[in-house]
Amino acid sequence: VQLEQLIQYTVRGGWPGSIGLDIEDAAKIPYQYLQAVIEDDMYRLDGIQRDVDKVYSLIHSLGRNESTIASNQTIRKDITAYEDEQVESETITEYLDAFERLFLIDNQLAFHPALRSSRRVLKSPKRHFTDPSLAVAALGATPEMLLHDLNTFGFLFEALCEHDLKIYASSYDGTLFHFRDDRGNEIDAVIELPDGRWGAFEIK
Repeated sequence: VQLEQLIQYTVRGGWPGSIGLDIEDAAKIPYQYLQAVIEDDMYRLDGIQRDVDKVYSLIHSLGRNESTIASNQTIRKDITAYEDEQVESETITEYLDAFERLFLIDNQLAFHPALRSSRRVLKSPKRHFTDPSLAVAALGATPEMLLHDLNTFGFLFEALCEHDLKIYASSYDGTLFHFRDDRGNEIDAVIELPDGRWGAFEIK
């Protein structure tokens, strides 16, 4: 598979309605989905009127931090630095909870391989949108932009792989994790099956 094709798969995402569309039209679907969630679904979720500008700022920050273990505090600093927007920690927590309830985000939990270990295993989840194309839309990226910024695309490609690994694992009742310890050792993806067997995946 050529690099340009991988980028197109990531921009298109897994939307059934995108099948058969050219990439320009397919790229519009995640943008429209984000807009619908932010401007309509979040209010219908619980009847709370939220600050749309702050919601978009958080969406943009999640795009910049896709496939990372950025904490809420890191997200808050990122919003201040890149969006020139002040958002309280409590607001970020509340908005993220709404995103999760709306199935907009689907974070990858940390794996704990041993009940008794001499190493401290970090518990922070890896941040993901439910579809990699949503991260592309949150960044406002195009295929041409990603082709010339392979560092950013690397995180999006990881999201694409982990998105599909989770789907494949679910057919075996498996669960997708990631691993990182306090010595800097990390595994991009770990699939654990119900009987305790697990496999580790390095994404390049």
